[in-house]
Amino acid sequence: MVSSAPPERGGSAAALSSISGDLGVALGSAALGSVGSAVYRSQVQVPEGLPEEAARATGDSLESTMVAAGRLSPELGDQALAAARDAYTSGLNIVAVVCALVAATTAVIAMTALRGVGSPKAGPAQDAPQDVRPPVAP
Repeated sequence: MVSSAPPERGGSAAALSSISGDLGVALGSAALGSVGSAVYRSQVQVPEGLPEEAARATGDSLESTMVAAGRLSPELGDQALAAARDAYTSGLNIVAVVCALVAATTAVIAMTALRGVGSPKAGPAQDAPQDVRPPVAP
């Protein structure tokens, strides 16, 4: 993108290219984080016997479960942490699958869209002899 811009617009093109990349990273992180969080909340199984505040924390996030588990008895804290870790791992697994699908889809689209681009075409360069040597002086 930058190399196709006129020289007087090179700085603007570089800035636009940089901002586009940063925006893509931010939006991708937000989207994948939302997917992971949604999976966590749908998969977490709050153990029986937890106080209401700890149960709410366990259903919210792994971090809040870790804080709440520190205030519980060791047995209840371990149960809450195990449930939260299992749900968090499920979320990470789903996010990894989504990333793999996006990467594979992008590769297929790129291969389809770029089919034939940059491939050599028959022309004067290919018609020239392959072994060209300079003439030998007598």
